[in-house]
Amino acid sequence: MPARTSKMLHFLAAAPESPVCALMRELCFTLAFVDDSALHLVLARLEIDPERNGGQRSRENQYSLSHYNESIGVVKSRIESAGLAVHEAIVGVVVNLASYDLFTDNFTRWKMHMLGLQKMIHYRGGINSLDSRTDLVGSMAVDQTPYFSLDSDPTKARHLQDSAFKESLRGLQSNDPDSAGITVLLKMLLSLSKLVAGKSELGLSQDLALMETLHSIIYITLTLPRHHDRAIDDEDPLTPIQATYEAVRLAVILYLSGPVMFVAGNKFSNPVASHLGEKLPKLLKADIIDWTGFEWVELFVLAFGAMTEVGCERQWIIAQLNRTMLERGLRWNDLVENLRSMTWIDIVWSAKLDELGIAICPW
Repeated sequence: MPARTSKMLHFLAAAPESPVCALMRELCFTLAFVDDSALHLVLARLEIDPERNGGQRSRENQYSLSHYNESIGVVKSRIESAGLAVHEAIVGVVVNLASYDLFTDNFTRWKMHMLGLQKMIHYRGGINSLDSRTDLVGSMAVDQTPYFSLDSDPTKARHLQDSAFKESLRGLQSNDPDSAGITVLLKMLLSLSKLVAGKSELGLSQDLALMETLHSIIYITLTLPRHHDRAIDDEDPLTPIQATYEAVRLAVILYLSGPVMFVAGNKFSNPVASHLGEKLPKLLKADIIDWTGFEWVELFVLAFGAMTEVGCERQWIIAQLNRTMLERGLRWNDLVENLRSMTWIDIVWSAKLDELGIAICPW
């Protein structure tokens, strides 16, 4: 068997993945038989596959970087020779380069490739369908509007077809858009809970309706207004309701990173949480939030802040959560049931929730 074919087959025969990750792997596999840039990207990915390093988080090394740079070099030469007539194969490789950047937690390179991809798609006359996971996950991590629009109206996802939800969306244009924004976020979380009810972990990992709804929820969340840059600006301070909305918005992005990593088959890291770190505690410490009427939502925000932050920030949020629970006479089971009533936490956040339970209370 030719060496090239042998390497390709090893790449394709990876541990079971989500349909989205398997599709990306198959795309790169197909291109690698005829395209050297895809072949080098395959070899780079093989060097850092978790199953080759005992399940540890993937880290680049001199061999993976060598193949990665070779892939970049081939792509650059192809683009220079092709001009604006970029071939489908080049687009496919750039999509996989951006996916590789997510896999290795390198968002500087991810942004570069997404901007390049955006230009290529524009020159080709637009896009009707392109795997959106690379765009959405990276945009979550840096908290920005996605580069590409979804190929259909996100509010028309099957499990978001609710008159009350649509009414909440219209409320974003009202005199109280921040309260409406909180309502939109909470209703989307609840829709996930209803969608996954009674389904097995295996079934959920292959549930296309879940992927469609999750992508729509992420897209809507990322296109909602942002206030976080004003959190500690004395010249233009946030109002209490703006600060409350912003805390909920950030907490929802952190929460959504769990289902996203589950659907993506990523059991080893959460690049979204690691890159969004410290934004939420910085806002909470500004002491301008008014949780009146949103007391249970406060518990959600503190819980997911505690499960995604690290170090001193995590300890600070745990202390706030513990104090809030004591003031309200709540036990650990009360908190868990509150979270379950709001959204999907089992499977996607079970391990982190267990860790938090150990850290927060001895009873």
